Amino acid sequence: MADLMTPRSGRSSSGKSKHSGKRRSKGQNVVTTAAPNESFLEGSETKPMVGEFEEDTAHFISAVPEEVDSHTKGLRELFKKRAALTGLSEASWSEENNTALDKFITDGTIRILIIYLDPFAGLRVQYAMPSQVVEQLAYFIREEESVIMEESFESCVQFGTVRGGGMESLLRLMNGTHVPQVTLSTAWPESIKNNYSGHMHRFLTNLTDTRFKLVGNTVLYIPMEALQHSPEVAARDKELVQRLEMVMIHWTRQIKEVLNAQETVETSDSSGPLVEIAFWRSRCTDLSGISQQLQKPGVCHIQTILQLCKSSYVPPFCRLAKQIQDGSLQAQSNLSFLSLLREPCEELAQLKPREVAPKLAHLLNLIRVIWVNSVYYNTRERLTALFRKMSNEIIRLCCREISLDRLFQGYVISSKQTLSDCIQCCLSWKELYLHASQLHHK
Repeated sequence: MADLMTPRSGRSSSGKSKHSGKRRSKGQNVVTTAAPNESFLEGSETKPMVGEFEEDTAHFISAVPEEVDSHTKGLRELFKKRAALTGLSEASWSEENNTALDKFITDGTIRILIIYLDPFAGLRVQYAMPSQVVEQLAYFIREEESVIMEESFESCVQFGTVRGGGMESLLRLMNGTHVPQVTLSTAWPESIKNNYSGHMHRFLTNLTDTRFKLVGNTVLYIPMEALQHSPEVAARDKELVQRLEMVMIHWTRQIKEVLNAQETVETSDSSGPLVEIAFWRSRCTDLSGISQQLQKPGVCHIQTILQLCKSSYVPPFCRLAKQIQDGSLQAQSNLSFLSLLREPCEELAQLKPREVAPKLAHLLNLIRVIWVNSVYYNTRERLTALFRKMSNEIIRLCCREISLDRLFQGYVISSKQTLSDCIQCCLSWKELYLHASQLHHK
């Protein structure tokens, strides 16, 4: 029951004063009128009139809880609407969750509220970060010693949603909130803003690069402040030009890494044809993505600014951009031809050595089609590497079938048959290769 001495809101006090205005002076407050009630509860002999006590108390008890419930309920709905979690619904909220939320609303000493969906326990509402990794969570941070009201909710509560990994969430928060505030702010001294912006762009170039490398993509960071001015105006700002040159240097480094990736992969001689197909698929996706990014208005805008300044970093970047365009066309062509081998090679990987020989002639014919028709994959180096990968696949099949454990356990006859099948498989591949080579060179 609500404390009869201390009303929970100003509106309750005023409501009570109006009700008992006939018996009190105009300036009399609620605490003064509660004194007789207090002495009565403590057993004093001085008792108020029964009608007066019942009338005042009944009105006070009925009015205050309704006001508190209404206030808390309104704030509770504000919190729930801002807890943007996938799969969260009104049915997810238990009475325990509502109680925890109400306590955060009323207790000014609690600074942080975390809401997340646990796959086993359901919705969790707590006042500290979860000890386990969660897919997504909503957070609410109260301003120190502030009282949360509906009217001041936006100003005294900071809230948001964290999804996925920490790096992904940090990048989204920086690009969506922090960068616009810094870029569009006019309150900072120019020297401090220039210095801070340089460090911010350096951090974001590396953060963007690292975040997308984790999923195998290359993404170019585009500074927001470069888009706020025309190329002619931006080119006269030396501090801005230096920051944009720093960004272009990082772009150049990213593109060089992508172009050099092919050499790194091709040094692995133990892989099979399916690995080669997967490499060109990944390379096609990456190069096509970079090629599309190079056509974005933001990249072209920065390039125009630096060209007006006659920056020495523009010509190397343009040469690499041209290599990206050519590499993208090459990767798309190579992938289209190598995809002819995907299904036969997937089928080959499931066969036993004695079943391989009848399938090899078809594979060799497909390789000859690539040799004759491909614009980029018809060089001796690439075809030699492809035949080597085919040999690796056949060797892998034979190694998978041979079991030294069975041989030393006494399964001599079956082991001899397996070895014979593997030898015959390798000889068949060699004979077919030599025959196809003679036909090709005629």
